[in-house]
This record gives sequence, C-alpha cells and structure tokens, in this order.
Amino acid sequence: MRAAAVSESALAVPAILRAPLFADLVDRLDEHQRHVLLDLGPARAGLIERLGLLRCRLDILDLPRQLEALVRLATEDDSLSLNALLTECLPRATPEPIGIVLCWDLLDYLPPPVTALLFSLLQSRLSTGTRLHALVEYSARQMPEQPRQIGPNLEGDLLIETGAAGQATAPRHSLASLARFLPGFQSERSMLLGNGMQEYLFRFQGGPD
Repeated sequence: MRAAAVSESALAVPAILRAPLFADLVDRLDEHQRHVLLDLGPARAGLIERLGLLRCRLDILDLPRQLEALVRLATEDDSLSLNALLTECLPRATPEPIGIVLCWDLLDYLPPPVTALLFSLLQSRLSTGTRLHALVEYSARQMPEQPRQIGPNLEGDLLIETGAAGQATAPRHSLASLARFLPGFQSERSMLLGNGMQEYLFRFQGGPD
C-alpha cells in the first residue's frame, strides 16, 4: 500500500517542459496593447496568472469536456450535429479578432474532420497573422488516452500532468497532415522538444476568397 501511494504521488507531480516557441510567443506580447487569445482546452490557473500581467482577453472552449461526443459524431459522420456542438462551444461574447490560438496537445485527440470544421467556423474571427501553437506526439507511438493538463509557469516553461494512466495509439501527425485540417494556416516554426513531442507554430494567411 505504501509503495502504491508513493507511485501515485510521483505521477501527480507535473513534468516541466521547455517549450521555446510558446515562451517566445507569449514574451513578444506587447504590454501596451490588447491581445485576444483562444484556448481550446479548459481554464488553467498558470495561463491566467501568466497573462494577468498583460491586457488580454482569454476565451476558453474546453473541448476536452465534449471530446467523447465530438469523436462519436465524427465517427457517425453526423455533420449537422457536429456543427451544432462546435458552435455551442464557441464564445458568445462580442467577437474580437483572435491573435493567438492555443491547442496544447488537442490536435492529437480531435478527429481531423472536427479540427477542420472548428477552424472553418472560427475563420471570421481570425486575421492575417493569427498564430496557432500546438504540441503533437512525434517520437512516441503511445500517448495518454485523455488530453493532458498543460499550462505555463511564470518562467514560460510548460507544466504537464500525465492525467489518466491508460494509453492510446498516437496519430503522430506529419506537418503535411496537420496542414490539411488547419485551413488557411501555414507552418512558421517547429521544434523537437525534450520529451519527444514536436512543438509547432502556425500563422494564418487567410481563408479562401
């Protein structure tokens, strides 16, 4: 019993990950300007604290809360219900142009058609130059079966909690496959991180005419 308790305690300690592209993205935010960020995940105290030093609006979609339903609707090819559910997740406040989209590791969990539809719905709020940050499994063939809790500390590093103990097959998206379901975005920078994940920064170039 004691050994099990120690093991569970160790698993509960977040790993610290240097993510230079994320740190640079946030560090470059001008404290004299207003910034709008869209977080596809749940609210994270570390991110709110990190952005609290700036003039920011942070919209939270919390897609992991709807992940099971999104996967089911994509599997059933129920585009009408999928569109309605994603629209329900979008912020209802007066729209403002989004400067940064934070995906964390969710591109590994959302079915590609869901990602493509989500960003099609968001295009009216994107502007040329909107940045999208994402982490995807690159080296590992397995990943946690549920999205991880990921958020920054004040130094700009990311704290990653492993979450559920179960494992799933990692899709190991290539840059080409990511580009197919991120309409209007082009890769700007990428970097292989110390934990084997690939860190991506995309820039929105504009939707179809």
